[in-house]
Amino acid sequence: MKNFISQKAQEEKTILGIDPGSLKLGWGLISSKRGVMKLLDRGLIVAKPQKAPYHDRLSYIGKELSEIVSKRRPTEIIIEDLYMKSINIKTALTIGKTYGYVWAVCEKASPESVIMNMHTSVARGLLGESRFSKKEAIRYSVCGHLRMAELEQESLDVTDALALAIARSIETRGSFF
Repeated sequence: MKNFISQKAQEEKTILGIDPGSLKLGWGLISSKRGVMKLLDRGLIVAKPQKAPYHDRLSYIGKELSEIVSKRRPTEIIIEDLYMKSINIKTALTIGKTYGYVWAVCEKASPESVIMNMHTSVARGLLGESRFSKKEAIRYSVCGHLRMAELEQESLDVTDALALAIARSIETRGSFF
């Protein structure tokens, strides 16, 4: 039987998924080789204090993220793409600045990493739809792909970040099953 896993997917890589925010940022790091994924680490960076001015919160999140990226040196970084339903212009600008800042921090901390964006809806499509709520569906799918019993206590920001990393692994595998 012919092997449908692409040559690129056979090489081991580490993929960092990021769900950016100006108050908190979820991240998840997985390894992927020959279609087998393994959880390496995950976390939530929470700006301290949350009532601090925007630039101070962003600076704190940037320093923490830079340390993670510099230390882990992922081969690929996937940042959740901007999504704005119906929000005001001020909020849209804040989200846009945050996204750009996170991208720049990743580029500076690990210039050799491939950085790209993906919307969570794409990740959900690659991971499969279900009858559960978004939160439950992503958590259930992430646990299944990483062969974990549960991720109950994780923030939705962390599970979204892991979903992005997993979806990227699936996307580069060359086969979705």
